Amino acid sequence: LAHQHRVSNCIELMLTEVLIMANEHFKVTGMDGKLCRMSDAIDDMVAYAKLSDWVIMAIQNSAEPGLARARELLQRVRRRD
Repeated sequence: LAHQHRVSNCIELMLTEVLIMANEHFKVTGMDGKLCRMSDAIDDMVAYAKLSDWVIMAIQNSAEPGLARARELLQRVRRRD
């Protein structure tokens, strides 16, 4: 069993929470042009292949009120707060 650093585990949980909060706000185009939520992309390899760091950057730079809590959490991750 590998040792995992407490801070790394906390950051991983925070980023997971950010992505859960943003799930309904971001859609990616999958097979046959179908729009998929991030959480559904696991079943569509075309959509899955499009997911990368751009999602985090889009959340951070978004002005959408529905993503305010996700942006705050990202700021905490960046500050290691």
